[in-house]
Amino acid sequence: MNADDLTEAERIELMRFMCSFAWADGEVQAGERVVLERVLNSLNLNPDDRAKAETWLSEAPDMTAFDFAAIPAKTRGVFVDHAFEVASADGGLAVEEMRHLKMFMSFTESG
Repeated sequence: MNADDLTEAERIELMRFMCSFAWADGEVQAGERVVLERVLNSLNLNPDDRAKAETWLSEAPDMTAFDFAAIPAKTRGVFVDHAFEVASADGGLAVEEMRHLKMFMSFTESG
């Protein structure tokens, strides 16, 4: 499965999730922005969702309502792969990014 196989709702959640990793250390690094923009351009989001995703490049997405456990098991691999890609795009993983990944990975292992 890859991002092309996701539903529209899953694609916007993927962008929100990826952006949250980019913001985990307090700012979006240049390499992270390149990855995010590449993925954003490939997701074929509707105009409203695209506009929402573009705001997450300038300000961190609100993750309070994001439910890691609600991501279908069959799509979790796509989320994990993209999370690693954006989190490591600046040359390494910050402590905050590792915490974020570990939290998500605990759901992937239990689901």
